[in-house]
Amino acid sequence: MTRSDLVYSHSKALRFHRIDLRDGKVTEKTFGLADDVDDDAWQFQITKTRHGRVHGYFIESIFYLVWLDPKHELYH
Repeated sequence: MTRSDLVYSHSKALRFHRIDLRDGKVTEKTFGLADDVDDDAWQFQITKTRHGRVHGYFIESIFYLVWLDPKHELYH
């Protein structure tokens, strides 16, 4: 899938969306890589139960995985 396919899909199965690391509900405040990476943080769903997530960022059109979050613990 392209970046546009992911970002604009509005798929309930994929649930691809941006992560606001400044949000008080978010347990991590940075990926620890660079500010521009943190500003382009994204997540998508990996399980049917809507709990597991994949977190990462884009550089150009490539999505780089930072961590797997099987229990969706990034958000309180």
